[in-house]
Amino acid sequence: MTELTFAKPATGRELATAKQPLSAATGYIDSILLKISGFQTDNKIGSLCLGVTSCDRKVGVSTLAHNLALNAGSVGLNGVLVLDANYVDPTQHQLFRINRGPGVVDHLVRGEPIENCLHSFN
Repeated sequence: MTELTFAKPATGRELATAKQPLSAATGYIDSILLKISGFQTDNKIGSLCLGVTSCDRKVGVSTLAHNLALNAGSVGLNGVLVLDANYVDPTQHQLFRINRGPGVVDHLVRGEPIENCLHSFN
């Protein structure tokens, strides 16, 4: 397992899309993203998959996944897909402030066309 190190956020960086002030966790999120970006570059691979999960509720998994996705562009990771696999109580639509619509469960269970299950956010 790779040790995570603290990286200071870039001076003057703002999360314009989230309109939230930078928190102390921003440095840790940047550290994770920099390690992912470095791994991707070092190993000359085109895309990566990162899973964030927990057995417990209300421990911050959705918040961490949301913040990783929001900040991915700052380290050159483009085209981020967030998949909220919590079919009982999904929250990513709330965090990204988009309407709750059909999702991956609707695609898998009811055959909803996959195009209808993808929701874009800038």
